[in-house]
Amino acid sequence: MVITKKNMFVTVWLVVLVLAIYMLMSVSYQVKGLQSRLETINASIQNEKENIRTLNAEWSYLTDPSRIEKLSAELLPNLTIIKAQDILNLDNIKESNNIIAISDETQQENNIIKVYIGNAD
Repeated sequence: MVITKKNMFVTVWLVVLVLAIYMLMSVSYQVKGLQSRLETINASIQNEKENIRTLNAEWSYLTDPSRIEKLSAELLPNLTIIKAQDILNLDNIKESNNIIAISDETQQENNIIKVYIGNAD
């Protein structure tokens, strides 16, 4: 068989054509895979958005002031609002006869002083 320029040209173009078809098919399969992955991610995003809407609705219900007031009246019947006259100065507390102990430990982050009230008997 004699290799002529025409045969060589046709062979080169056939190889280029086969490579081009292979590359096109390869890219096509990759695109289909990526589209499938994108659809899965979009479905997941929609699911999470729906979950967020549900949680926001639940949060609105749970933090409704009238509901919280009703629950506090039910579950904390002895809880009263602290009035300004109910708050004593620490010096006045130390002079009271009902103080058993005042802790010297203060919690720095909250500035809390522990006071134990009761009869010394």
